[in-house]
Amino acid sequence: SRIIISCPDDLVIHVLSGYFGIQSFTTQQTCMTTSSILPEMCFFFNSFNIINSTCEAKNKCLLRATANQLGSGDLCPSYQKQLFIQYQCVNLSLLEKSINKCNNTN
Repeated sequence: SRIIISCPDDLVIHVLSGYFGIQSFTTQQTCMTTSSILPEMCFFFNSFNIINSTCEAKNKCLLRATANQLGSGDLCPSYQKQLFIQYQCVNLSLLEKSINKCNNTN
């Protein structure tokens, strides 16, 4: 599976959170399984960094929900995984100001 994230032409993507794997809360909320036995969490540890580097501050991005793109070493091979991303479309200059504010050590 793949997902294309896009914003209106004058805005860019700001990734708030994301993962590829399993978290019981979102799995139950999206009716992903009928099984009552699921691991609490089982996700690719580097998936947020990959999502962020692929999409942050871009107008559009494409992600493939696969272990090859979003990590390696499947810790829960017998379970389906989900690609979960929370993001906002924001003005680039506003995003840059907030990043600079967070990096300001004065």
